[in-house]
Amino acid sequence: METLEFPAWLEQKYIEWQSARGKRATLAQFADHLGLSAPLLSHYLNGIRKPTRENTRKLAQRLGPEVYDILGLQHPDPKLRFITRNWSQLTAEQQQQLLAAAEKLLKAGNEESASRTGRPKKTDR
Repeated sequence: METLEFPAWLEQKYIEWQSARGKRATLAQFADHLGLSAPLLSHYLNGIRKPTRENTRKLAQRLGPEVYDILGLQHPDPKLRFITRNWSQLTAEQQQQLLAAAEKLLKAGNEESASRTGRPKKTDR
């Protein structure tokens, strides 16, 4: 299967969206559906701009995660997104505990890897 460039992929998604609705729709209506401005959508369709990380997320929510592949981007890790999304709900102490636990796990993993391979362990920067 041939890989589409982003503007062609987005245009195809616009056509599919209209078809699913059963009637024609304007680009402004499609932009509204995507949570974007009409001028920005026009820039995407004309290859003038590529989406920001936040707008790529919006496109993925509405059009599917293949947008990451089309743009050559790595798919976001849902576990990392969960932590990021909820970080501000943690107290400063809880944030510090989470960081300390992550550092401890990384250190243990590096030491285990070094002992299995016989390579020196990674040290902190």
